[in-house]
Amino acid sequence: MTVKISDFKHQICVYLEGIGECLVAFDILTPGDELDADHSDGYEIDFAVFDEQDKHISYDLTKKQYNHCENKAMEEMLDITTAWRKDWEGSV
Repeated sequence: MTVKISDFKHQICVYLEGIGECLVAFDILTPGDELDADHSDGYEIDFAVFDEQDKHISYDLTKKQYNHCENKAMEEMLDITTAWRKDWEGSV
């Protein structure tokens, strides 16, 4: 099965030394079926990395590059879930 950028809901650009600009595409996952802002501690990400030609390169990365992409996606996920939580708290 081929992994495509369109398989994911969120994207961020990341610069990787030795590769250049890359796109980290990711989905935010929860232990349950629903995304509830008050369960942010349980959020996880599923991500893939693509080069400038949209080629899937996750398996071609060094461990350091992979970890950098994962960390950047996690930071973005925390920003998104924090915004969700603020929206949720504001609507209660």
